[in-house]
Amino acid sequence: MGAVVLLVLVICTWTYPTDHVEAKIVIGLVLVGFLLVVGVTAYLFRDAVKANGVFLHQATKFIKDAPWVLVNVPIFLGITVIFTYVLILELNSIWTHSDLVF
Repeated sequence: MGAVVLLVLVICTWTYPTDHVEAKIVIGLVLVGFLLVVGVTAYLFRDAVKANGVFLHQATKFIKDAPWVLVNVPIFLGITVIFTYVLILELNSIWTHSDLVF
């Protein structure tokens, strides 16, 4: 999926009409480089796809045997959202404080 997104970005970058040709070439070449890295990585780790299939099969059997464990997903997503909200409030209070006077 990432390779498809990179390919679309390269095509959009090179076909976009602009006067900044140098910047367009540099950005396009960087995206092509990323695309090559993704392609080489996918080629080198192609055996991992088979292992991922085994893990996915085992996970399917686990969920079939114990479907109640799916309740954990929304619980932990909620905890993550609450933690992020508390972190935002904490950083907001630190950044907006007035100068300390002793």
